[in-house]
Amino acid sequence: MIRAALAFLIGAILLAGCGSSGTLGTIDGKPITIREYEDEFARNKAGWENAAKSDLKERRDFLDLYVAYRLKLREAEERGILQDSTIQNELREYRRSVASTYILEKELIEPALRELYERRKQELRASHILLRVPPFLTPEDTLDIYQLAVSIIQQADTTAFDSLAVKYSQDPGSKNNGGDLGWFTQGRMVKPFEDAAYALNPGEITKTPVRTNFGYHIIKLTAREPHRGMVTVSHILRRFDRSKKDTSAVRDTVFKVWERIRNGELSFQNAVARYSEDTTSRANGGTIGSYARSQLPPALATILFSTPVGQVTVPYEAAYGYHIFKITDHRPPPSLAELATELRQTYNQQYYQSDYGQYLHNLKKKYGLAFDVILRHELAGAFDSTKTPSAPDWRSHVAEELLLRQLCTFAETSLTVADVLDAIGAQENFAHAALTRYNVNVMIDRVVEMKILEAHALRAVEHYPGFADLMREYEKGVLIYRLDQDEVWRKMEMSDSLLRAFYEKTKQEYRWGDRVQIAEIHVGSDSVATSLYGRILRGEQFDSLAAQYTRRPGFAGKHGLWDLMSVYANDLTLKADSMEVGSVSPPFRYETGWSIIKVIAKDPARIKTFDEALQEVAGKYQEHERKALERQWIERLKEKYRVELHPERLSDAFARPPTL
Repeated sequence: MIRAALAFLIGAILLAGCGSSGTLGTIDGKPITIREYEDEFARNKAGWENAAKSDLKERRDFLDLYVAYRLKLREAEERGILQDSTIQNELREYRRSVASTYILEKELIEPALRELYERRKQELRASHILLRVPPFLTPEDTLDIYQLAVSIIQQADTTAFDSLAVKYSQDPGSKNNGGDLGWFTQGRMVKPFEDAAYALNPGEITKTPVRTNFGYHIIKLTAREPHRGMVTVSHILRRFDRSKKDTSAVRDTVFKVWERIRNGELSFQNAVARYSEDTTSRANGGTIGSYARSQLPPALATILFSTPVGQVTVPYEAAYGYHIFKITDHRPPPSLAELATELRQTYNQQYYQSDYGQYLHNLKKKYGLAFDVILRHELAGAFDSTKTPSAPDWRSHVAEELLLRQLCTFAETSLTVADVLDAIGAQENFAHAALTRYNVNVMIDRVVEMKILEAHALRAVEHYPGFADLMREYEKGVLIYRLDQDEVWRKMEMSDSLLRAFYEKTKQEYRWGDRVQIAEIHVGSDSVATSLYGRILRGEQFDSLAAQYTRRPGFAGKHGLWDLMSVYANDLTLKADSMEVGSVSPPFRYETGWSIIKVIAKDPARIKTFDEALQEVAGKYQEHERKALERQWIERLKEKYRVELHPERLSDAFARPPTL
């Protein structure tokens, strides 16, 4: 089936429950409630607010679409299309293919995103001691580092953590700060570190070393607070010179400016324009952006988040100069809806693979997956390792007696060797993998995991009403698609004579604008271009020189020749439009080099010929005929199912609050 068309049908108009006393009419005696109309129109207008702003013409047009949709569903019911075996098979296949994706979203991804958001609502402050583990270290040396980390944890019972950090930590960024990492929230640290930190209470130290790709960490959580939101900041920056011999002078200047701003003698905007040495932000009134506390050095975060909106901070000394900050806005933490895209991207990049692996592990355990280990070993070595599953005879080395043997079982399901090989052959991502013993084992695992997930999903989706709604929507789309094929597309006639007749009626719609055809020599320097232009003037052939010298990719073999194009296509065609056919331009700068053009032909604006317009004609003809056939069919359905409408009541729509 044409999936794009089907997706449109599903998404365009979906039937909702009714429950309003007001109606817009009846179809075969069944009411069209204002409530269901409102909900469907709002869905198609990308929200209730947009739908509520619609005029009566838009509402009437949608009512016509909705009535047509309801009539088609009624006709599908009358014909019993849903009982067709082809339709039933497609619905079963769709259910199988969608159930796994749906259940992963509900059982794995959505809970994980909620957990990430709950973490994002908190800000942690932690210190750590890092013991680096270099790549390719021997197991014995790695164990020595681990044991040192354990001994440091034990020392922390009697020795201050910051002292231990100064003594042992190999993180140069925090070592001299007693291991202090400042404030952070979800997504700022690698996953093992983040998981360990969020599991601690303030004052606690990890009981065992935490391994990341940096090495072993010992983590102490020093504070946990609700997320403070975002501050929007502007600033004035005065820099030290490279020698830093002017620090006192810069300090005096900044404090004088600050005093004048604080006393009202000088506005912040004027101070930015007169004194700030940050040229980028100075052009924007000093604005440098919005920041969460976790994005700032701890000392600066304390200053900015304790300063009221509209106020300026005491001058802040950085390594390169002094800032005067002004807080221009303070926003609360974003909602889950606002963070949804970012959280999903973070989850997919950092967490999904490990979580998915654990999820599958739990399913295997839950359903008691068991392999015939000997048979699996025999099967893994039964292939020609020089072949891939894309080869026609890739299974030829598997003995016939193996195919019907049971390779594994889970729950009430068993998979034979043939079942698994069929699934391997159907997977495109396996098509070009060599059939080595290792790869075959990987393929077996992936197929069995897919089958377990599918079996679990088909059981689990019964507990989610949303999946039943999704299936009903798809089912309606399938039914309408089948009817449209029978009543519209299969009845549409198309022939050369019909298209030519349609073209004659509509040919004013198919037009070329003014066009020009050129040949071009494009080179990298003006000296080469000037030399070539002189050779052309002395009688050398333009096309021969273009074939030899043009640097435009793909054009040497075409002797520099461009197709006919609109005179507005680019600067070359605009220039050619002002030239005579056959004339050659002097060199001029174009793109990254120099061009010489010759005007080959001009084609003034005109109606396209039938052959030139054929693709457009066919598309417009099909759309015209589709609308005509559908209109006639809907009129017949209206007579058959007694449609009664009251469009004047559409002015009463959207008076209630939207359905939550």
